[in-house]
Amino acid sequence: MATLETGRLQVKVNKQPEKYFLEPNDQLIYTPSTGIVQQHKVNAVSYSDWRMGGLFFGNVPFNDVLHTLERVYGVKFHVRTSIYQNQSLRVHFNRNESLEQVLQIIKILVPGIEYEIVGKDIYLR
Repeated sequence: MATLETGRLQVKVNKQPEKYFLEPNDQLIYTPSTGIVQQHKVNAVSYSDWRMGGLFFGNVPFNDVLHTLERVYGVKFHVRTSIYQNQSLRVHFNRNESLEQVLQIIKILVPGIEYEIVGKDIYLR
């Protein structure tokens, strides 16, 4: 995913022949598993929270959210069901939110999800 706040950017995705031109508030999303590239308008400032330590996910696949949380919090998620495989999340986490707070928010957003924290491992069921 690339989101442009200022300037102009030309993007070429892997070996695809198309070139994409981004201007301010353009976002390009590439999904490697499907090869699909999407370009659309967004409020770019909402996506730059990472510079201030916050996290914003705009309709992001659940597994991608988990991978990002693994990097940010230094944990490993173990998903014990495939029920959430097609789930996407649109959520903003503030810079100072603890992992427990993030998991509580996810629990509200994803009906039926349960989690258990064992050291640096988080088990989802």
